[in-house]
Amino acid sequence: MKRRDYLIVIALFLFSIKSISMYGQNVKQNIDRRYDIICEGNGVEGTYLVKVWVYANKLNLKPETLRKYAVHGIIFKGVTGSTKCSGQKPFAKNLSVEEENKEYFDEFFEKKNAYLNFATIVEGAFERVKVTKRQYKIGAVVSVAKDQLRKQLEADNIIRGLSSGF
Repeated sequence: MKRRDYLIVIALFLFSIKSISMYGQNVKQNIDRRYDIICEGNGVEGTYLVKVWVYANKLNLKPETLRKYAVHGIIFKGVTGSTKCSGQKPFAKNLSVEEENKEYFDEFFEKKNAYLNFATIVEGAFERVKVTKRQYKIGAVVSVAKDQLRKQLEADNIIRGLSSGF
């Protein structure tokens, strides 16, 4: 090979290493926000019954974490539909709501743990799946009091009420 070919190979090698290390940083920074929320069926009136899957590096995950992401998903992500029921749009109409109300949500999810008032894990619905050598997908069926949650967020002026118009 010519010298130029060696330089190209070395450049490609260095570029691929840089890409891999950048990917690893993103995964570590966002690992606590990697979750899926899927419709699991019809709950009692005023609730969503959802399956929450949280991706974690540890096998033991607190049940409160699953409850947290069930509520977080209903507010910001929406619920993915399944064969059991249709999906639901998120309560927040745009992605900036969380950032604009950062102080409120820091208290809601971290300091006061108010989200615990709106979510309950269904007994016997806890699952663990090994995804990779060091990563697990941990899931549970969670019942979320969506009507109460919406009323609380409306009362706190975080989201607009359904009757407020367009």
